[in-house]
Amino acid sequence: MPRQGPTFIIAGAPRSGTTWLYELLDRHPDVFMAKPARPEPKFFLVDELYGRGIQHYFDTWFAGAEAYPAAGEKSTNYLESPAAARRMH
Repeated sequence: MPRQGPTFIIAGAPRSGTTWLYELLDRHPDVFMAKPARPEPKFFLVDELYGRGIQHYFDTWFAGAEAYPAAGEKSTNYLESPAAARRMH
């Protein structure tokens, strides 16, 4: 079965250049970035979203990602959340 989710996550802080990095990666022909970019997924941070399950995450933000060698998402505030880190792991 092809990969359905991200191969990397940009876990940045607000106003730290994460949108710029997202936009650069989104222009790369071999990289799929989670869509829509706004609002950010914040799947691993928001209890209600996380409660919907990993398949919801894949279906909502990564539809079409399997056609790319790499896929990623960016959500601010992941960096400061121990719960988000545990969930990603």
